[in-house]
Amino acid sequence: MAAIAGGIQKFERRSSLRRWMRGIVDNKVKDHLRAHRKETAARTADFQREQTRESNPATLWERQWNKTHLLYCLSLIKEDVSQLTYQAFEMYVIQERPVAEIAEQLSMSANQIYVAKHRVMERLKKRWAELADGIL
Repeated sequence: MAAIAGGIQKFERRSSLRRWMRGIVDNKVKDHLRAHRKETAARTADFQREQTRESNPATLWERQWNKTHLLYCLSLIKEDVSQLTYQAFEMYVIQERPVAEIAEQLSMSANQIYVAKHRVMERLKKRWAELADGIL
């Protein structure tokens, strides 16, 4: 509407007002599509770069190695902490469930859940470092 209002002084009666307004609308739509195409192209390029990086064999290997060793470290930690502590950690960190839901289900306070997460994370950092140093 602003383009039509701003350009009404330029309207020459060579064609109908309807045709003139249709031309303005068509051009605005084309401008919008052009801008959207550039944005989409940029997003597509980012996605393709990410997919290339993700499908790199070295990256896939590193990801699988980390996942395997993370699970190994967590299995060791599970034996070191109480079942309730590990269960709270697992529900909060791994399953990404809300604290209120976990607190209700496990009959714990929110603070106890945060403490459980902290305890397991500290042990995980220690085990991970030991694994990286070749101790485990």
